[in-house]
Amino acid sequence: MIARNNHMVHHITACFLAALLALPCFTSCKGKLDEAAESFLDRRPTLFRIVSDRALVRSDTDETAPITAISGTVPTHTFGGTYPADGGIVPTGTGIVATGSGIVPTGSGITPPLGGLTGDNATVPFVANISVSFSFPEIAEKAAKILAPFAAIPFLFTGFTVDRSQITATADFIARAVAGNGRETDYLDSNAIPAAYYRVRQVSNISGASDINKTVDYVECNGKLYFSGYLSGNTKLCCYDPSANTITQISNIRAGAHDDPMGFGTDNRLMAVNNRVVFVANNTNGVAKLFSYNTLTNTVTQVSDTRNSSTISDSIAAGLVHGTRVYFSANNSSARSKLYCYDTANDTLVQVSNTRNNNAEHDSPVPQAMYNGKLMFTAANSSGTGYTKLYAYDPSVGTVTLISNIRNNQSVEDVNSMVPHVVYSGKLYFSGINANGEKLYCYDDTAQTITQISDTRNGLSDFCKNLIVVGEELFFKSTTVSSGEKLFSYNATSGRLMQVSNCRNSESITDNISQLTVYNGRLYFSAWNPSESSKLFCYDPSSGSLTVLSNTRTDPAMNDSPENLFVHTNRLFFGSSNVSNWRKLYCYDDRDGKLSQVVDVNSTASDDPDGMCMLNGKLYFRALKDGFTKLYVLY
Repeated sequence: MIARNNHMVHHITACFLAALLALPCFTSCKGKLDEAAESFLDRRPTLFRIVSDRALVRSDTDETAPITAISGTVPTHTFGGTYPADGGIVPTGTGIVATGSGIVPTGSGITPPLGGLTGDNATVPFVANISVSFSFPEIAEKAAKILAPFAAIPFLFTGFTVDRSQITATADFIARAVAGNGRETDYLDSNAIPAAYYRVRQVSNISGASDINKTVDYVECNGKLYFSGYLSGNTKLCCYDPSANTITQISNIRAGAHDDPMGFGTDNRLMAVNNRVVFVANNTNGVAKLFSYNTLTNTVTQVSDTRNSSTISDSIAAGLVHGTRVYFSANNSSARSKLYCYDTANDTLVQVSNTRNNNAEHDSPVPQAMYNGKLMFTAANSSGTGYTKLYAYDPSVGTVTLISNIRNNQSVEDVNSMVPHVVYSGKLYFSGINANGEKLYCYDDTAQTITQISDTRNGLSDFCKNLIVVGEELFFKSTTVSSGEKLFSYNATSGRLMQVSNCRNSESITDNISQLTVYNGRLYFSAWNPSESSKLFCYDPSSGSLTVLSNTRTDPAMNDSPENLFVHTNRLFFGSSNVSNWRKLYCYDDRDGKLSQVVDVNSTASDDPDGMCMLNGKLYFRALKDGFTKLYVLY
């Protein structure tokens, strides 16, 4: 009886539901509920990537006429200079005896395979092919577009092209994939391809021959570019003002003759300090003195007369700028080299060093680096004929202290003064000399210790040089046990010393490394490959990988000879030889791994670009035009 009643209940319920479903209003509600549920399903693309088969870099010639005439008037000149009385500070201390025997390096270096990028030519017409990888949910209606500033370029999921003429800005090239039937948030942006639109303009044409002295590197000061220029065949200090697009003559120390303005640091660059351009030039008698151009008062002033004679050169060299001060080596009245300081804050010149304790003897000082507020410099001590030691000058108290006595002997050399010192991980690193030759050492000012770091040749001279800091590591060139010069790295935290390079694929053959430059946490440099050809290499400390970057000659057996590496707008620029062996300006972008030739001043000859300098976000450089050196700008 109970079973029969349950059967009747189920039958009545089924009939009722069937009748209810037949009602139009219920069917409509159910459809709307289904649509609402479906609208919450994610239609966003899960994969969207674009890849170009070449660099999206375009470079055009700006046909604006170059500057042909000098503007303005020559500033007021003041001659004479300061003769600081011979004196200087006699150092105190006996120096620190070094500890440690050095670290034997690990590894045998990396020999990367032959290859490298030949480079795309951004100065000629091209069409780039863009491939697309994507993935959408099945319910999504696929759609995509290119984002501004390249929104006018049509997009196709099957791949599309970009004509050179469509690259109209320097910006990231990004596409956006969207679900046409989805919500506003149902989209995915692609990876960014770096695109660049450069223009190259000749800035100067102020003479019928070369405008710029290639042996002197120019300097930026207060938004203007200062350089050694040729006027009527004579070298003068000149100024380029990009806001007014004018070139002005600054110096006219010797009317009708060469002023010969030049730098006096390690790279022969003019120095900018405290609104002044400091430079060496010939005085009215044609001998070298230190001069200063004050950009605020528009005056040129002779600073030095350390020889106390207007007819004898001061022999200025080895300049280093710190704050408002310029440190340099110059000869005193006895024709002996001493360390001097020119303070632009109060326009004073003083003799700093007398490490020989005799003004009739050479100190031979070389300013090396600022470390913990002190100027570290190398100079000859007072023992015998003078032996090179490391010293510290503390300007706050006016003292000079002998720092190094590595071999516990005042009558032997301690330091190679020709290798610039580097501050790394709170210590000063330099090429010191022990009984076996040159090794890498570090000086700790806090602990007052000197420690030997390297022993790459297992007891023989390492010949350490070209010290450079990249991230958490110190890199330098050194010699292996087999006498080949290679790239090494030292990590102060872990104490690891490691051979990085073996570009020639032989421990006994030198890699010929030069041009070391840091770009986005990686070290770039010129070196020889196993075919004895110079190429651009890249070492990535994060992955421990070494790769050949350039092959601009398109042949591993031919020299690219990359030079003048310079980082600008998140790209690495350098001069290199193209397939015709003509020197051109290239740029490398590590975001997409593409290399491009960006300048072609002479279509059938070398441009020989060098002297890269950044001013107001633009890259200035020297290049040959019909065989004569002119000033150019890339922007």
